[in-house]
Amino acid sequence: AGAAAQHSQTLYNIFASIPGVKVVVRSNPYDAKGWLLAAIEDDNLVVFSEDKTLLRMKGEVPEEDYTGEIGKERV
Repeated sequence: AGAAAQHSQTLYNIFASIPGVKVVVRSNPYDAKGWLLAAIEDDNLVVFSEDKTLLRMKGEVPEEDYTGEIGKERV
């Protein structure tokens, strides 16, 4: 049996406690591209984090540029 990503074992929870810092954690390839582009365009400090258990995940990603809306997460 595999193990899921655990929030208590990550560094991004430390960054999330710092005022003014936005933290993005992708859950699928589509969000990874959109939120990474949004993080690059954001004028504020954004920490983009990936859990190593998700690095081999495959999924559909459009070729054109698009951005996710940081702060409007999909759950």
